[in-house]
Amino acid sequence: MKPCPPRLARWLLTRLSLYDANHSIFSDFEETFLSLVEKKGPFRARLWYSTQTLQSILSYVRLVFASGLDLLANYIKVAFRSLRRHKIYSAINITGLTIGLAAVLLIVLFLSRELSFDRHHKNAERIYRIVSGDFVGMPYILGDRLREQVPGIEHIARLKHLSDESSFLLESHGRKYLISDLYMTDASVFKVFSFRFLYGDPTTALRDPNSIVLSQSTALRFFGREDPIGEVLNHDRDLALQVTAVVADFPSTSHFHFKALVPTVLSTRFHGSSDLTSWTSFNYLTYLLLSPQASATGVLDKATTLINAHQKKPRALRLQPLLDIHLHSHLRGELEENSDISTMRIYAAVGAIILFLACINFMNLGSAHSLNRSREVGIRKVLGAKRNQIARQFISESVFIVFLSALLAVLLAQIVLPLFRQLTYKDLAWADAPWGLLIPVLFIAIIFTGMAAGSYPGFIASSYQPVHTLQGRQKTGAGRGPFRNLLVTLQFIISIFFIGCTLFVLNQMHFLRSQKLGLDQERIITIKLPDEAMRESASVKAELLKHPAVLTAALFFATGSSSVVKAAASNPVESLRQE
Repeated sequence: MKPCPPRLARWLLTRLSLYDANHSIFSDFEETFLSLVEKKGPFRARLWYSTQTLQSILSYVRLVFASGLDLLANYIKVAFRSLRRHKIYSAINITGLTIGLAAVLLIVLFLSRELSFDRHHKNAERIYRIVSGDFVGMPYILGDRLREQVPGIEHIARLKHLSDESSFLLESHGRKYLISDLYMTDASVFKVFSFRFLYGDPTTALRDPNSIVLSQSTALRFFGREDPIGEVLNHDRDLALQVTAVVADFPSTSHFHFKALVPTVLSTRFHGSSDLTSWTSFNYLTYLLLSPQASATGVLDKATTLINAHQKKPRALRLQPLLDIHLHSHLRGELEENSDISTMRIYAAVGAIILFLACINFMNLGSAHSLNRSREVGIRKVLGAKRNQIARQFISESVFIVFLSALLAVLLAQIVLPLFRQLTYKDLAWADAPWGLLIPVLFIAIIFTGMAAGSYPGFIASSYQPVHTLQGRQKTGAGRGPFRNLLVTLQFIISIFFIGCTLFVLNQMHFLRSQKLGLDQERIITIKLPDEAMRESASVKAELLKHPAVLTAALFFATGSSSVVKAAASNPVESLRQE
């Protein structure tokens, strides 16, 4: 038997062709191989065959890459010519895609922000909050018992909002400050959540009963500098709080924010009695950092057993993952207002529909515009272009137009972003966007949208017969088949639905703004008084009535002391503030 070339090399060599025939490369290799077998032996011949095959593969890859670049450059050149020649069509097409993609970009920015809540904490996936029924509070002592009796819990942090009823009055260097978002907590809060300490030590920050930890913004507001370590803030003349640490402000994507933290041992000072040992005072939000091996179900069962042993009526406890609080929790006692996952689904659906409409509009315009390029398609077919090559050309042009529209959409989204912030009441910023995920998604969306939008026009154009197109006898009804009629119908139905929803919402907003409430909102001012002023509320009211801009005044004590003032002037706020 005659020696044969290596099977793998021979198989690869048969695949190296851009054309239907392999020309003479295969037969030339075979003849040279047999000649080398006679002169130098089978081993040297097989080595030569394998080496030549490898070199052919490299040359083939370079050839394919170069021809692909040439073809791509040709497609872009043809696309530019088509855009320049049909300016109105190009403007309508690019504008529609730009607006659609800009809307999708803004929606993606909004969704990425809402879905990123509390992910800045290092161990966010292992942090849980214990809640009871529809209330978020738990007894403080429950955390101590869980730490002692339940394995699998690394750390426990408890928070109590001190300034939810009224702001606290603090004094330093003769200046008085009202502070909100003041929390009582224990030192383990720095182990459960991820705080970035600017000054101070987390291990000693809340060790002293009279210590206070400030956020960066609070430190700048009170002292005008970032390092106020050792400064003293006085409260109600008999409590001096020393600043022991300053931490960076939590990002906006946190389910709670704070201005200052104080130790829980001050509960007696603030409330007159301690609730640290009571099983009936559900005043503290309790967060658990579980170990990686711990079972959340097991911890929940033991926590339920512990608390029900001290309750007259059994309570059903739940463990809320930290990452689910912002979108899935709407309980009484929430630290801040949360969003709703249903709203996120609505935004996502609206974004998908807008992108779908943009694609339908592009496909309809492209299929209609393909009639204007019938002669070009006919000439290409006469010169040897195949149907798949023509379809590939239309898809490439479509991807190029989508890419151009995407660049304009980014610019448009940046321009519209301030208005979108007002619409959503969210602090949206491109710097906070997850660009590591957003850029690949945007790239995939461009490719997918371009291919989806250009496939149907490409299919229509590639089906033209050269004989008919070159003779000017191409049917004018081409491209108006059932599929295109379906696309147009869907586009109109969805557009009418969106227009109707928009008009409905506008009418509702107009009704809310124009409906009379039975009171003059422009002339009523609410002044929230600190707890220290409750004893002097009657005097405050009397002083307000002496002001010439005040007609009447009333006091309410539902959740702290506040004064409602009815003003005589049209805009007396500034004069009252000065008083």
